[in-house]
Amino acid sequence: MTATMGAAALFLVACGTPPGQFVIIQDQVPDTSCAIPASLGSLYRDSGDLDVGLVLDQANVGYLFFPLMQNNLPPSNGGADANRIALSSFEVDLGVPDLDPANNGDPTYVKIWNLFQTLQASNEGLTKYSIPTSGSVASGGGDTAGFVNAVPADLARMIRDTQALKAPGNYFYLTATVRAQGKTLTSTVTSDPFNFPIRVCDGCLTNDIGMCPVMNAGGATGNPCNIAQDQPVDCCELGAQLVCPPLVSGQ
Repeated sequence: MTATMGAAALFLVACGTPPGQFVIIQDQVPDTSCAIPASLGSLYRDSGDLDVGLVLDQANVGYLFFPLMQNNLPPSNGGADANRIALSSFEVDLGVPDLDPANNGDPTYVKIWNLFQTLQASNEGLTKYSIPTSGSVASGGGDTAGFVNAVPADLARMIRDTQALKAPGNYFYLTATVRAQGKTLTSTVTSDPFNFPIRVCDGCLTNDIGMCPVMNAGGATGNPCNIAQDQPVDCCELGAQLVCPPLVSGQ
């Protein structure tokens, strides 16, 4: 029985990774210290929000995605885990929905569409790219969490600079298709693709609470890993700029 199971495990690896064997399960929600839980029962997001108005000129990430990866290759029967996956990279492919008659008269959508068409044609690495990573995922249903810059900061700033999203209520959805790559002892493996929708806006996560400094910081502190995503943040006005989180009097 042991010899048969071992041969099956090697056969699966030698012939490539079947669907469902190496998968991204969900997008984890970080805790308040930006630690990413690696357990399947943790909170997760089924979609994200990116406020491009909060992606400052010095920012090096636009939107962070926190994949929970699972390795369902057969476990080892003893000794080294031959099917443990040593992670090497994430592959990211960003896209917007195709134009259809309902969108043709929408100048907001057309500006975004044109930007993506230009970037995809130029192959500048802003809509399709690879990001190195490390770590490993044990076989037999092992789980490991990671993080990947799913929207580059430069792309977020380009979207912001189109001014297409400045009007209140303007937004669009882009889809980040993410794959994890790695190696077992015998083969290179790639996860099934995971499609994650991100609502992109300019100002939808920002709460302006007045001139800087403010007496109280307010209750909206933003996402602990990246202030431009997923959670509202209080900001104060400093000249023509917003400071987020706000400057507090006496601090």
